[in-house]
Amino acid sequence: MSRERLASILETLARTTRESRPPTSHEELGRWLGKMPLDEGDRRALETLGPKRAFLYRALVKKSLRSAIEVEIPRTAERLGARFDAEVDGFLAEEMPRSHYLRDIAFELVAWAAPRWQADATLPAFLGDLARHELSAFEVAGAEAESAPADPELDLERPVVLHPSARVRRYGFPVHRLADADTTLEPALTTLLVYRDAEHDVRYLELSPLAGSIVDRLLAREPLGTAIQRACAELGVAFPADDAARFFADLAERGLLLGAVKR
Repeated sequence: MSRERLASILETLARTTRESRPPTSHEELGRWLGKMPLDEGDRRALETLGPKRAFLYRALVKKSLRSAIEVEIPRTAERLGARFDAEVDGFLAEEMPRSHYLRDIAFELVAWAAPRWQADATLPAFLGDLARHELSAFEVAGAEAESAPADPELDLERPVVLHPSARVRRYGFPVHRLADADTTLEPALTTLLVYRDAEHDVRYLELSPLAGSIVDRLLAREPLGTAIQRACAELGVAFPADDAARFFADLAERGLLLGAVKR
């Protein structure tokens, strides 16, 4: 089989997956296949299968992708209800997954769908934040485990070593407080530090705007003293020494703050 012929068959299979309204009769299938980049022999072979068999691959792919997405955003899928299937269909029709890994598909769908959800008054306003919050658990769970070497004593002149799973996430709603039965949620700017603990469980720590800014800068490898000074200047607030000591002690107790970068 030539590379060109194989490419045309693969492209046709991909288009069966993207098709939101597959043919339901032999006549419709014939017209649909006539638009595909197939040679005559391959077109006739697929046409003899009939619409149900010709689009069987679509059903298998859709079922696999739908299941993978629902595993990662179950609470979002539950709130979408019957519309969840339509969202998956729309994503496959317009975008198709770009990653080879199933774990990435939900991230791609949420990136595609979240602006649509935000503009739809019939959906909960917090839905996009909820989906991103659910995905943060998978991102952190799969983060690398090896941290850089660290000196146990902190040094204001050096950057710090944070656990490699640490991520800062910001939302317009406190979705980490959302109960399963909640259908509404009051908006509130929310900053969460997401990380993996010693037992490899994903944990969340709510941060103040100042603490969030400091952690952002520490993750960007700014020296500890510089990170504190710039965050305070940015927000126009002071960070009392006692508060700073308690905050960094808490991070260390959680296994998040591992020490200073070795010289």
